[in-house]
Amino acid sequence: MIRAKVCCISSEGEAAVAIRHGASLLGFVSQMPSGPGILDEATIARIVPTIPPGVLSVLLTSRRTAAEIADQQRRCSVNAIQIC
Repeated sequence: MIRAKVCCISSEGEAAVAIRHGASLLGFVSQMPSGPGILDEATIARIVPTIPPGVLSVLLTSRRTAAEIADQQRRCSVNAIQIC
């Protein structure tokens, strides 16, 4: 089974479109040193509950310690972490 992740999701509407077109993972880019698609944690936390069961929410993080990453995961309520 191939699973596709669509990254840089920035709204509920974008999430819905990605899911409708087959995405099984949605990427949310948190604060990074640079790059496109960065969202604040409050926005990520608002979008994540709108994702239906079976679609994973992935937080892209540049945090360095396990404690920082775990705290951020709890604030954003995502299913998975991608360390950048």
